[in-house]
Amino acid sequence: MDSNNVIQLFRNKNYLKLFFAEFTSQLGNVIGIMAITFYLLDKFSQQPYYTTLKDMMHALPALVVFLFIGVFADRLDRQKIAANCDLIRAFLTLCLMICIWYDSIGLIFLAIFIRSAVGKFFPPAQSAIIQGVLSKEEYPLAAGLNSMLGSIFLLFGSGLGAVVYWNLGVQGAFLLDFICLLISAMLIYSCKIELSVRKPNGSTNWKELLTFKILLKDFIDGVKYVVYDRVLLLLTLGSAILGVVNGGLGIIPIFIMKYKLSPNLYEEMSVIETIVFGIGILLGSALCAKVTKKIKLYMLLILSLILSGIFVIIAGLSSTIIIFLIFHFFFSVSVSFINISFYGWIPQIVNTNMMGRFRGILDPVSSLFQSLSLAFIAFTFPSIFSIEMLFIIIGGSLLLLGTLYILKIPSLVQRKEKVFEIQ
Repeated sequence: MDSNNVIQLFRNKNYLKLFFAEFTSQLGNVIGIMAITFYLLDKFSQQPYYTTLKDMMHALPALVVFLFIGVFADRLDRQKIAANCDLIRAFLTLCLMICIWYDSIGLIFLAIFIRSAVGKFFPPAQSAIIQGVLSKEEYPLAAGLNSMLGSIFLLFGSGLGAVVYWNLGVQGAFLLDFICLLISAMLIYSCKIELSVRKPNGSTNWKELLTFKILLKDFIDGVKYVVYDRVLLLLTLGSAILGVVNGGLGIIPIFIMKYKLSPNLYEEMSVIETIVFGIGILLGSALCAKVTKKIKLYMLLILSLILSGIFVIIAGLSSTIIIFLIFHFFFSVSVSFINISFYGWIPQIVNTNMMGRFRGILDPVSSLFQSLSLAFIAFTFPSIFSIEMLFIIIGGSLLLLGTLYILKIPSLVQRKEKVFEIQ
């Protein structure tokens, strides 16, 4: 990653503030997630399924609010949506702290669910803002920085959350989360963003959006926009497949260590696996910015999908923990290339006035298939499929997606470019 380009990107004060808002928000989020996980395991040690329910409370809201998130991001002030999301989540964090004080497990799950539902409005608004404050050439670099940020939290987030929990307790951890959300909201509010970026479709009355008929019409318009654009339709399909991959690879690495490679030391090996994966993401994010200057983003996406599928299958067939970690590392590098090319390409091809609705479709689709993937594994492993077969299924999904993309996307992109040249 070229330091001069990064410095140039950070000279954009709006992006600099948005980046640090993302940093503080993620910092608070990872501390809070680890704290509530440890709290549930300590306080309700006889009910370990509470931890799984907690994860469901984070994922399910996407399926409840999918109709609203994209429409709101395209119809209302995007800057206010992003900032108010953080402020509302900060207030709900205080509510969660009260629920924890009384050890009310039902209210704790309700607070987590509502807090997560509010948070789902943030990504479409934020991505649409970033699309407006950066040039097309800067999108891949910004995606690379976000990927690096995610890898840093992947590497150190669990340890940081544990240290905070051990020293400050669950209430202290959520107090830090509350402060981080306030800082993030203030940073977003302080951005000076043009009205055309904040409200690309003009001003909309709140009362209009409270009408279900109008909400449904705008949502259907977003669906039509995706369906009529073959490239965006393929990317939405890709989001579903990547949701399956994210769901599966969030759990099967620890399964292969526990049931095949290292039954007696699987907990220690899972920590090493997380570190290896984080280093791979970090390295891939650093390299990707240079690669994107030489290879078109959609070609990089296709190549990364095919390679990642191969690495997953080989990792699943590994006979030793060392071989598994080597190919898991290669996979993590390719994942960073997928993320950067996928999310770096989207702002280049999506109209600014439809960005919110497109992300409002893309993200819930990914969440839905991630949940289905977890359910599939829960019902089929180990009674129907072996751990090796699960890796083959997930790796095969990536290979199929890469093959579909290489057959369809280049010709569709060339056709689009010809249309633009004629116009």
